[in-house]
Amino acid sequence: MSQRCAYAGITSFYAQWVPMIHAIGRKHGYCVVVHGSMATDLDVLAVPWTNEAADADTLANAIFKLMCGPIPGVADDDDWRALTFSVITQKPHGRRAQSIYLDAACKGPYIDLSIMPRKESL
Repeated sequence: MSQRCAYAGITSFYAQWVPMIHAIGRKHGYCVVVHGSMATDLDVLAVPWTNEAADADTLANAIFKLMCGPIPGVADDDDWRALTFSVITQKPHGRRAQSIYLDAACKGPYIDLSIMPRKESL
């Protein structure tokens, strides 16, 4: 069982990011949905929606940059996962899950991001 986040007003904090995360998803060819109570984390599921949908790393990187901002001295093509202490976990049906922490200590607010795989051809 997850502990509730100790930050007051965390649900409102997460809610303000939802429209921007939706816009990032749309820009990269994904339908993005939010599920869960937002009491502990922001649960986001991204589903490829267009034939031109970006790869999962590109989408995750764009959401990371939205939430955390650019990191000085880090190029766009560097491995951002090493900077967020996020581990990608494989889930059923090809879904991958990872956490994007919004503080360096990885103890505060975070996004639980799940991305469904693209189908290369149908």
